Amino acid sequence: MKNQWFIAVKKRGKDIFDFSNMSAIMPPTGRYYADPFLYDHDGKTYVFIEDYDYKKGVISCFELNDDLSYTEPKIVLERNYHISYPFLYKEGNELYMIPETGMNQQMELFKCKEFPNKWEFVKPLFKSLMASDINILENQGLLYLTTTIKPDFDNNCALFIAKDSILNEFEFAGWEYIKDSRPAGNVFIYDGEEIPECKGKLIQPTQNCGERYGYGMKFRELNVTEDQYDNEKIIHEIWPDWTEGIIGTHTFNFNDKFVITDGKRRINE
Repeated sequence: MKNQWFIAVKKRGKDIFDFSNMSAIMPPTGRYYADPFLYDHDGKTYVFIEDYDYKKGVISCFELNDDLSYTEPKIVLERNYHISYPFLYKEGNELYMIPETGMNQQMELFKCKEFPNKWEFVKPLFKSLMASDINILENQGLLYLTTTIKPDFDNNCALFIAKDSILNEFEFAGWEYIKDSRPAGNVFIYDGEEIPECKGKLIQPTQNCGERYGYGMKFRELNVTEDQYDNEKIIHEIWPDWTEGIIGTHTFNFNDKFVITDGKRRINE
C-alpha cells in the first residue's frame, strides 16, 4: 500500500471551514494531486496543483467550472528536480509563482509569460537554503515571506523581508521554532461569523504534522507590524475526518466561489 493525495472542492458557503460534502478530484493511477491554489482569470477559475508521479513533482493546472466539473490537468511548469506548492503572487499586471524548490537548494521565482501554460525562471529569491512551502504577504510596502527550513520543515519557521516588490532582494529576518508552522495555503482576512473575535483579522493556515506529515491544519491569527510577525495564536483546526478513509489534509484555499483542499488516503497499487 502507498499514500495518494487527491483534491477536494465545494461551492463556498457561509462557513469556509465547513468541509462536508466535498467533491473529489482523483488523480489517475500512478500519480497524486496535492497543494491546490485557486486563481481567477478572465472570469474563469483555474486550479494550480502539485502533480506527482512518485518520482518527481511538477505543477499542473486545470479549469474549474461552476458545476464543479473540470478540465484535464495539464503540466504548466516542470524542472529537472521536484517542485510543488504553486504559490501565486500578483504584482501590478504581472503574475508570479514561487513553488517549493527546496530540492534545488534555493527559493525560485517564476513569471507568467502566457497564462496559464508558459512560465519563465526569473531569479532565485534566496540561495543555498533548503526551504519548504512558501507564502508572501504584502503589508505597508513590505513583503513578508514565510517558510520553514531545514532540518525541521514542520517547525522551523523562517521569515524573509523585501521592500516594495517581489523583484527586490529578500533579507533573512531570522527563524523561530514554532510547532506546526509549515504554510498550508494563502493568508486571508477572516469574514465569517463562526469565530466572531477573529472577524477582520489576518489568518494564516499551517500544517499540523504532530501525528504524521500532512495530518491536518491549524489556522493562526496573524499580527504583522514593521518589527513584528506573530503567528502563534491558533484559532481553528481541521482534522482528517471530513470524509471517510483519509489520513491527512494539508492545504486550504478559497475564492468567492469555491473552497478547495486536499486529502490523503492509503491505496493498493
